[in-house]
Amino acid sequence: MFTFSKSERLSSKKDISLLYTTGQSKPFYPLKVFWREHVFESEYPIRVLITVPKRSFKKAVDRNLLKRRIREVYRLNKHPLYSSLSQAEKKLDLLIMFVGKEKVLLPEIEKALKKALEMLCSLEQKKKPN
Repeated sequence: MFTFSKSERLSSKKDISLLYTTGQSKPFYPLKVFWREHVFESEYPIRVLITVPKRSFKKAVDRNLLKRRIREVYRLNKHPLYSSLSQAEKKLDLLIMFVGKEKVLLPEIEKALKKALEMLCSLEQKKKPN
């Protein structure tokens, strides 16, 4: 139930570049979220990519720590979005980028990611046909 498996990850270079160019984005400091409706074959309604720029965090240890924190928060809070997307029968590519300049603790990441996921849920509910 609270898993984050390989098939839930976005890894296609073509899909990632399309997400950057044609997707929508919105900042939720210290995160920035990109999303794009997309058709793909998967049992999961969302494919996710989590990134922390090397420019801001030179040490891989720091980047990996932040990615682990973001992954954990996403894993625990993804279910409302999953249920709204499965009801609407839509699929979504999602990119979560850390844009802060300093390492932050888990509660701050959780607050920002919850806001982002709630916003995505509300977008999907607005698009539902009557």
